[in-house]
Amino acid sequence: MSLLTGQSEVVTGLVSNSRPEKSDGEQALGLFLNTLPFRLDVTQGAWGELIRRTFEAELQMLPYRRYPIAELQSNLGGQPLFEAVFNYVHFHVYENILRIKGLEVLGVKIFEETNFALLADFGLDLNSSQVQLHIAYKLDELTGEQIRAINGYYETALTLIADEAVGTGEQHRHLLSEAERQQLLFDWNDTEREYPRDACIHQMFEAQARRTPDAIALSFGRERLTYRQLNERANRLARHLLRRLTKEEEVVGVCLGRSIGMVVSLLAVLKAGAAYLPLDPDYPAERLRAMVEDAGAGLLVTLQEIGGRVTGGEGVDLEVVSLDKEGEQIEGESGEDLGRGSGADNLAYVIYTSGSTGNPKGVMATHRASINRFCWMWKAFPFESDEVCCQKTSLSFVDSVWEIWGPLLRGVKLLIIPDAAVKDPARLVKILSDERVSRLVLVPSLLRAILETEV
Repeated sequence: MSLLTGQSEVVTGLVSNSRPEKSDGEQALGLFLNTLPFRLDVTQGAWGELIRRTFEAELQMLPYRRYPIAELQSNLGGQPLFEAVFNYVHFHVYENILRIKGLEVLGVKIFEETNFALLADFGLDLNSSQVQLHIAYKLDELTGEQIRAINGYYETALTLIADEAVGTGEQHRHLLSEAERQQLLFDWNDTEREYPRDACIHQMFEAQARRTPDAIALSFGRERLTYRQLNERANRLARHLLRRLTKEEEVVGVCLGRSIGMVVSLLAVLKAGAAYLPLDPDYPAERLRAMVEDAGAGLLVTLQEIGGRVTGGEGVDLEVVSLDKEGEQIEGESGEDLGRGSGADNLAYVIYTSGSTGNPKGVMATHRASINRFCWMWKAFPFESDEVCCQKTSLSFVDSVWEIWGPLLRGVKLLIIPDAAVKDPARLVKILSDERVSRLVLVPSLLRAILETEV
């Protein structure tokens, strides 16, 4: 059970014989079997030590062996106490019967049924003194292949116990076969695949823009941007940012609502050789400033009306690029590709955790790591022609990385959903339907809300 569940402490059902322990008690008719929960810590150690601790645990349980399992379960709210049951049978009474002269056993008819996922029924053969194992299981929970593997684990365990008892073999408790260890340790970990290891996110976007310059890249309300237009706008902003950046791989905060300008800014930061730090304008000002300070950001891309929420605190030393205030200057820059930028090992972005278990922590991701993930997604869930994706996740959540760059690096149209629509399931569903969105990233709660929405 420990091997199957991955837990060092396991709970199984143990069948106990509660027949009266007195003279002629075996002659009493009736069902005296009871099944009780049996908890045991099976941490590493010799088999002999495990057997000793098992025996001690059984002795501790012995005074309670007649407590009805149905009543115990009822006292605990009716919840299942275990899913697997262990039973050992040694019908020593039959030995005396078989010795009766002239008595011949013509046959035995047994009917068994279990409502547990797994029942391991061990018995001692009276004629050969061999241990027999009968496994019963529920077909809707376990497969024949899994049961054959479990049977193999029991067989291996018995062999190891016997070898340890006579002083032969290694003293270990590895129940997996060599084939299973090979599969778990090597075959399943052989995940290396070919992908563009030296490419950066912005470089792959530029390549896509050259392939499909006139295809729609972004859609937001009534505004549309082709791949050529998005690339040129990002190039202009990147050149503008380069005039303010002071070092390579600098962290640049991006505090913008969901919009085309937001995507342009992210792409521009990457083209400038920097890493972007998403700052959700709806976050508390104190948290925004704390992330900026912790990440060591020296530059902020934002709008005049929201930038003060980040720069207004004490100790915040940020140079600010206001897209609305500096729009004319940005438009005056060249729209040609810069021909420079980061390397694959450089940072692409820094995203902070929610802080639900403590202070938010910045998670740094490189271009290579991001491209690696994108390539897996493209292979596992390839885009079809004329697909439409949507961007609806806050930049402060890592899901936004795939939402934005997964489609754009493959020439797929990206629909940006307004903040207000994301919070209104009915409006969101209508937009998804009207725009023929073919795929989106969802948390279960939003999926449930969408499925329950009538349009």
